[in-house]
Amino acid sequence: MTDAIGHGWVRPLPYGPVARCGGPGICSECAIELANLTRAVKELYYWQVHGPDATNFTAILYTLMQKGSHGNRERLGLGFPWELEAWRQWNASPTAEEFFAKFGFGVRSSPTKISESE
Repeated sequence: MTDAIGHGWVRPLPYGPVARCGGPGICSECAIELANLTRAVKELYYWQVHGPDATNFTAILYTLMQKGSHGNRERLGLGFPWELEAWRQWNASPTAEEFFAKFGFGVRSSPTKISESE
């Protein structure tokens, strides 16, 4: 899986800079990326909040990412790139609260499982 996908606003590019497109507020491609990442973050938050009770496919996928070695995570990311990106950003964040707050999730909000078709 190549990390150099997109404009760098939503998914950081390995070399640092971002495209001149203006980001998700202006660029339709970046807005789609942000929607995909937000959906994956919602699933990640659901997995964190509901713990062992979260037994849907995506929760199990995040459990596999958490337990997997680097190579296996990369292989999972081939099929689920936005889930891997959400997991990476979550792990790189100083605190889980700070990470989830960027997407509008807080201690008091407990999202319900979104359907697999969304």
